[in-house]
Amino acid sequence: MADAAFFAGILTAGAVFLGGAYLDARVRGRFSLAKLSVERLQSSVSESRSAAVSFLAHTFGPAVLVVFPDDVRLRTRQRLIQAGIYHMDAADFLALKLAGLLGMVLFVVTLAVVSGRSPAWSVLSSGIGYVLPEVWLDARLKRRRAEIEKAAPDFAVLLSAVLAAGGVGINEALKEVGERIGGELGLEVKRTFIEIASGKRRGEALEAMAERCGVAEISEVVRCIRSAERFGVPIAEALRDMAAQVYQMRRARAEEKLGRAQVAVIVPMMLFFILPLLLMLFFPAIVKLSVVLHT
Repeated sequence: MADAAFFAGILTAGAVFLGGAYLDARVRGRFSLAKLSVERLQSSVSESRSAAVSFLAHTFGPAVLVVFPDDVRLRTRQRLIQAGIYHMDAADFLALKLAGLLGMVLFVVTLAVVSGRSPAWSVLSSGIGYVLPEVWLDARLKRRRAEIEKAAPDFAVLLSAVLAAGGVGINEALKEVGERIGGELGLEVKRTFIEIASGKRRGEALEAMAERCGVAEISEVVRCIRSAERFGVPIAEALRDMAAQVYQMRRARAEEKLGRAQVAVIVPMMLFFILPLLLMLFFPAIVKLSVVLHT
C-alpha cells in the first residue's frame, strides 16, 4: 500500500510540475506589438488566459478577496506588469499561490499518514507550494529589470540620434527606436508607440511605459522628454545630456554593487583565511605554554 501511495505521490508531483511548465510556457509567449492595435492587444491578452488559470481564479477568487488586502493585490499587479506578465492579473497569481499551498498540504499530509511519519514537518514543508510562485515571479522581475537597465543608455542615445537626424517627430522616433533596440525595452517602446497612435496622450503613454519598466533610468528619460516638451527645449539635445547621466547612474549602481560585494567578502575571509592563519601562528606557542604549565 505504501508503494502505491508513493507512486501516486510521484504522479501527482509530476502533474504539478507539468502544469507549472505549461503555465510558464504560456507566460513566456510574446505578442507582436508592432502589428497590433491597442484593442487587438487587449483582446489577445484576455484570450491567452489558459483554462487552468481561469479555473483557479474562479475557484479561489472569493478566498483571494478575503485573505489578501487591497494593497497586496495592487502591489502584486504592479509586479506582474513590471515582470512583463500581462495576461495574468493579481487575482490569478494569488489564486495560484493558494492552490499551490492547498495542493502541497493535501499531498504531504497524505504521504505522511500513509508512511506513518509525523505530519508536522510535512505541513511546514507544504509552504513550498505557496512560496514557489513568488520566487518564480521575483526571478522574472529581476531578470527583466536587469535587461532594461542594460539597454536604457542605448535607448536614450539612439532616440537622441534619430531625433537629431531630423525628418521625424518624437512618435516616429519611438517607433524606429523600438524596432532597433529590441528586447524587453523594445517591446515596451513599441507598445507606447501603439498607445500614442491609438489616441492616448503622449505624456500619459510615456509615464505608463516608465511604470511598466520599473527602472529609474527609464523614468529619468521620460521626465527629460516631458520637461523638454514643456519648456520648448530641443528633445534631441536634452536626451544627449540625459544619456550621459544615465551612464553615470549605471556606473554608480555598479560601484554600489561592488561595495556590497566587498563587505560580504569580509566574513568568509575572516573564517577561512584570517582565523586559520592566526591558528597556525599561535598554535606552537600555545603547545609550548601548555607543556610548561603542566611541568
